[in-house]
Parts: sequence; structure tokens; C-alpha cells
Amino acid sequence: MGMNEVCSWLKEHDRFAVMGHVSPDGDSYGSTLAMCMALRNAGKQAFVLADPVPHLYAFLPGQDMICRLENCPFEPEAVIHLDIASPDRAAYALAKPLPSLLIDHHQTNAGFDDVMLIDASASSAGEILMRLFEHAGAAIDRDMAACLFTSISTDTGSFQFSNTTAETMRYIGVLIDTGLDISRLSTLIFRRRTLARTRLTGEVLTDMFVSEDGKITVGSISLSMMEKYGAVHADTETIVNYLVEVEGVCMAALLEEGEDSVKVSLRSNEGYNAAEVAVSFGGGGHMLAAGATLHDTTLASAEEMVKKALRKAVG
Repeated sequence: MGMNEVCSWLKEHDRFAVMGHVSPDGDSYGSTLAMCMALRNAGKQAFVLADPVPHLYAFLPGQDMICRLENCPFEPEAVIHLDIASPDRAAYALAKPLPSLLIDHHQTNAGFDDVMLIDASASSAGEILMRLFEHAGAAIDRDMAACLFTSISTDTGSFQFSNTTAETMRYIGVLIDTGLDISRLSTLIFRRRTLARTRLTGEVLTDMFVSEDGKITVGSISLSMMEKYGAVHADTETIVNYLVEVEGVCMAALLEEGEDSVKVSLRSNEGYNAAEVAVSFGGGGHMLAAGATLHDTTLASAEEMVKKALRKAVG
């Protein structure tokens, strides 16, 4: 659907729940917060359904708009899903169906809402929001800009990934024009880490699996490792990038053990499709970055399944 249909749908409703995906990252937090701010600026009621912002994104403005399902400030009449590749990836399941809008950029997204704005050519959900705000003539203030910069910069790997385009950088220019200090934000996002995250990264890289031909790397994080370093889920973000950056590696995976599941983060270099592997496990994503969640399995069994799938994908 087009921008006009999305704008019309937004005008039809007044009370919104804005939701990202489970295990939210920079794009999820940044895009949902920016969308919520835009709605409030337009005179609408809105809140973000999400877990509290982790230390990594503690600088983000608007965190008072975030709540969990059990303590929503009002009953929404419509829901906006952002950066969600499939319905099972939504952060929360609402008690009853509501009119819904989906804004997403994952190439594996088949669509699941009443109104949908899906563009796999966009670097991030935040970039699609920039297009939407531009089309609607919605002003972007500095708080919105901080959220949108976080969204776009994290999903482009600080503008180093191939999904960075001239349009992406034009929108970053728009954000800079709000007075945004991108040097400060980039330092906070990309050039600092907790001690727990640093030590966890070290253990993962020390013990990572490397295939005999050097084309595949797999790292694993157990619950005991998380407890050992006092780490939280946000501390695992981006560790998988170290695995795929090893010279000669075609595809990489990071497995994170949960209480009743194993999260799999996949990365690939040009010419190899991480999304195909993710889809084979019921997940999704992009060619170079994708993920899935495995249920009813142990970390050791998940490792073997993932290694086998990567070997098949690499050939």
C-alpha cells in the first residue's frame, strides 16, 4: 500500500499502541519511540509496548512512553507494528484483535496486518518512517531525530552495510539539521560497552567453532555464561558481527540460550543468504542479517542443527 493509504488510516484513529519485536534492538526501540512521538505531536494518544530500554540505549528520549501490557495507560483502538518480520516476532499478543498497521523492511515479510507499508529496499524501519513523515509534512524535532538516528545507524552498521544508500544519507542530513549531535550519539551506540559485554564477547570469540575450510563460524552463549559475567540480553547485541568479520568466513551464527528456547542470529558476507537459513528455522530477515528462535531444543542440539544448515548454505 502507499503513503496516502497509511496517512488516511492514521487519521481515522486516535488511540494507538505502538509495538516492535521481541528482543528489541536499536531499530525497534528507535522507530517505535519516534512513531509514538509523531503521533503525540499530531494530537493523538499513543504509547510504546516494549521491555524497558537497556543500558546500551539509555540515552534515548521518550522512555516514559514505554509500558508493558499489564500497565498500559489507556485501552488502544489501533495498533502499529514496526520492524516485525512475522506475527510471532511481535513483542506482545494483544487480548483482542485491533485495526492494525505494519511498517517493515524485512525481505521475508509476507504481510500480516490490515494496512501495510513494507519496503525491503529501506535500510531500516526508521528510514521508512522518515519517508512517511516527509510525505505527511510532519516536523521532526531533536528527540525524534535521536530515535531515528539510532534506528537507521544501528541497522546499517554505522553506515557500513550495503543497505546504506544515497537516500539513507539524505535522511541523516535531515536529522543533523535538527541540531542533532551525531558524533556523541555514535560514540554512545558504537564505541562503548559494559564490562560484562566485553568479557562475554571475549569468551565467545575464544571458544567459537570454525569449520575446517574457514568458511563458517559459530559462537554460543549459555545461561551460565550470562550469569558468570552478570550480562543481560542487550550485552549480546553485535557479538555476531565479530564472527562474520573473520577473514575468509562466508556465514556466521551466534546462539543464545534462553530459559525455554535458543535465539539464533545469522550473518553472511556478499554472495550468501542468511535469510534463507533463517526461514528454514521459521525465522526471517535480510540476505546479510537474519535470525530465528528454536524451541524445544538444547543449546548443543541447536548448535549442530545450525552448523549443518550453514554448511548446506555455503556449499
